[in-house]
Order: sequence, then structure tokens, then C-alpha cells
Amino acid sequence: MMNTVLVVDDRYRFVRLHVDNLHGSNLQVVTATSLDELTAMYERHRDELAGIILDGCVPGDKLNTLPFIQAVYSDRQEGLFNGLLIAASSDPSYRQAMVQHGCTHEAPKSEAAELLRRLLGK
Repeated sequence: MMNTVLVVDDRYRFVRLHVDNLHGSNLQVVTATSLDELTAMYERHRDELAGIILDGCVPGDKLNTLPFIQAVYSDRQEGLFNGLLIAASSDPSYRQAMVQHGCTHEAPKSEAAELLRRLLGK
């Protein structure tokens, strides 16, 4: 059952923002704060993920999640992942690059969880 959301950000305040904004949605939330955690959590929960809210820079300030996005895009093409992948970087140009590499949607961090809820009908 796809009822889990993976929230990925290296800054705790943004993880907390997304978790708080998903409260009451009947979605289980798991988190990651690094690329290693992201990969591990994705592999562990891929079959149950309804969506991923993804910061572009995990950790730091350089866009470093594009290889992960491309891997998820490949999984989507092979039918291994059917969830949403929301680019939630503070930098609009990073969000655009993330969508070009395979994210399904993009939103500013403050709006990402609400977008996910709306798209999932939660």
C-alpha cells in the first residue's frame, strides 16, 4: 500500500515544516538528511512510497541530488516506482533542473507538502 512519504532535507527546520504540514493526512512520514540516508530509505520503502519531497542540496548548497532523481526516473520507466517526486529546493533554478532530470512536480519548500497532499487527495 502506497501511504508513505519520504521527506528529504539536510536542514531540520524544513524536515519539521514538511512533517508538520503532512500531519493529519493519514500518511506515514519517513525522513532522510543525507544522500546515503536518502538512498537507504528509498530502497527500504520504494514499494510503499506515495511520494518524495526532495531538497536539491543534501547536504550543503550545491545541487547534488540529480543522480538520485535520474535513478528514480529510470525506476519509474521500469514500473518500479509510481509515486510523486517533488522538487522542493529554495532555489527556483534548482527546482527547474530537478524537473528536467525527472521530478514530477516542483514547489517552494513552504508549499511542497500541501502540493503533495493535494495531488494525493489527502
